[in-house]
Amino acid sequence: MRATAATTTMAAVLAFLATAAWAQEPILQLDFGKADSEVEVGFTQVTAATLYSPEQGYGWRDNAVLKEADQESGNALQRDFIYGYAGSGDQRADFLIDLEPGHYWLALMAGDMRYNRGGLPMDVLVNDEVAIAEWSNFKWEYRLMEVEAGEEPVAIGFRSSHVPVRRYSWWHCNGIVVLAADTREDAEAQMDAMFATIRDAWYADYEEVFPEEDPVRGQR
Repeated sequence: MRATAATTTMAAVLAFLATAAWAQEPILQLDFGKADSEVEVGFTQVTAATLYSPEQGYGWRDNAVLKEADQESGNALQRDFIYGYAGSGDQRADFLIDLEPGHYWLALMAGDMRYNRGGLPMDVLVNDEVAIAEWSNFKWEYRLMEVEAGEEPVAIGFRSSHVPVRRYSWWHCNGIVVLAADTREDAEAQMDAMFATIRDAWYADYEEVFPEEDPVRGQR
């Protein structure tokens, strides 16, 4: 990853959050994908091999169904993800996170920058209760879930939705952000600001690599 983009992204995110009265630093920021893929600035990489341990405080309960993809398009969060895929079955996988007892918002990010996955709905569960049902992911986006953490790790389950018609079983996730925001509005504001800053830094980096042609170049 180029240092210019990394520095710009982190500085801009921290500057924006510092000026917002409601903002708190995220508890955890996880970027799901392949081991050799770029990791978003300020995020921790998670691959299919990242199994849970109490010492680490997060990870997959089991990785038997997990696969990884890097579509090589978009920013570091958008381009790669972890997914479950098969001809049938729900391909259930659980991701565990240790949190201090209390109230949190979890932002789940999903999007395939190469293919439209809208016809392949997925469910997201929190401690075996459906929190997001039949999420048809047409493009890059995030969804918020409200979570009450206790003494045990929070279990975030991913599965292909049980719908009458589907081409195959599928779910995917690009990353998770844990927020200590008081309300949904506060959590949305933090996530929208974060994504806007990351997007702007990515465009700035793109323009640095592919600058506009000098309008006077080639003139005689």
